[in-house]
Amino acid sequence: MPIRAMSFYHTQAAIAQRRKTVTRTARWAMLEPGELLRAVKRSRGIAKADREELALIEVVDVRTELLGDITDSDIVLEGLKDWTKQEFIDWFINLNSVIGIPMTAQAPVRRIEFKYVKIVDE
Repeated sequence: MPIRAMSFYHTQAAIAQRRKTVTRTARWAMLEPGELLRAVKRSRGIAKADREELALIEVVDVRTELLGDITDSDIVLEGLKDWTKQEFIDWFINLNSVIGIPMTAQAPVRRIEFKYVKIVDE
């Protein structure tokens, strides 16, 4: 089975520096712990062969929680240590609205925790 690609365009620096070990998404409903993913710079509209790989990651935990329930410690795990909770929520809502996914702080999102299996050198 091919390894699926997950885009980290907006947090690619945190991936490259291994500061990010948690991500949230309105998608990826079928993701399971133990699954390997190719962390890529961008995937939408990019041919598979042309995707810039940042790292190979393994999913450690997946759960659904409300966007507004993010904790300060999870903001750090998202690779955004200097952000406030409200800054993160506003940013996440804006990112999703751009791609046509309606979002509020009360919306359920997937919290995906992962570990690095391999970092791709630049």
